[in-house]
Amino acid sequence: MTDGKGDVYMARGVLALSAAVLAVWLALGRGGVEVRTVRVEPVQAMSDFYTDRGTLREDELDRLREIMADESAPEEIRLAAGRRELELMDRSEKEAAIEAVLTARGYAPAVVTVQPDSVNVLIRAESITQRDAAVILDLVMRETGVTGGNVKIIPIN
Repeated sequence: MTDGKGDVYMARGVLALSAAVLAVWLALGRGGVEVRTVRVEPVQAMSDFYTDRGTLREDELDRLREIMADESAPEEIRLAAGRRELELMDRSEKEAAIEAVLTARGYAPAVVTVQPDSVNVLIRAESITQRDAAVILDLVMRETGVTGGNVKIIPIN
């Protein structure tokens, strides 16, 4: 089960792609309309992702801390909020550690998302060699305990 953040980012990507496809479809169907390709720089997109992820996490942590501090909230709810806070902090720590090691090894920029049962690694590269994939997979499995079949390494050019 995921916390939905990965779904938010996936939804944003799908919406952006859908908007692009719709724009091309409309342009081609209307003749005389100039169609331009707009390319988003991967480095900027990755930077935006970092910013959005940090903002979403901080907002969620703030809400969880409010729940834990609310003495009128049932104890079970306050304990669940505490567990969720620890879970988010653990995932954030794993993501940061993997990203730092990947950067140190020359795979920069890299974006890592850790879910309880899966990990996505986005690397700025035209393609990933089998050797690179093995190095990245080993690191991810060691840091997260997630098995290889649940790790996706995605080159972004």
